[in-house]
Amino acid sequence: MLIVEFTDNEERLYHQTVEWLSTKLSNAPTYLKKGDNGFTLNPYTRICTTENGNVITMKVCTMKVCTMKVGTHKKSVIDLWVVLIPSVSFGVYKNFTVIDQHTMHEVETIQLRLNDTNGIENFVKNFVKSYYTWSNSKEVIEVRTQAISAYLTRELQDLNVDIVRTDIPTSSTVTDVLIWDVEQSGDPTYEVD
Repeated sequence: MLIVEFTDNEERLYHQTVEWLSTKLSNAPTYLKKGDNGFTLNPYTRICTTENGNVITMKVCTMKVCTMKVGTHKKSVIDLWVVLIPSVSFGVYKNFTVIDQHTMHEVETIQLRLNDTNGIENFVKNFVKSYYTWSNSKEVIEVRTQAISAYLTRELQDLNVDIVRTDIPTSSTVTDVLIWDVEQSGDPTYEVD
């Protein structure tokens, strides 16, 4: 609120002011009120007085309202528009020029197949013990020949007769057989390491 102070004869000036305002404005008492420090007006209206001798000239003056501009002309707003427009246009360009890509997700199912090789391992251990165990006596050589006949064909048995003889003073025993790997090389064939 703006305050207008009158120094001479406040009551006379107040009545003249109210009378003058009532001729100018239809609701003058709402614009001018007598307070402790003088006459008070609303924030955007004031009474301008000029004295010329005994004549006081009064008029209602409106004050310029202070406004703050917020809009598209600030530098930061312009900078943001400069960033936004090219980025949106680049996104639209990339959307129209994109190559159709279809992602193929291949799923490879690995089925674990366990081969029971215990029978093969036992067969190999028994064959090795029978084949590589012999001594210098005729009975042991006959037992050996009888044992390996289940493992070898007739031709291989004939070749094996000359390898171990009673006139050769050697003997052999197998204490342990280690099998490292069993691989299937064909349908009925396995390789044992």
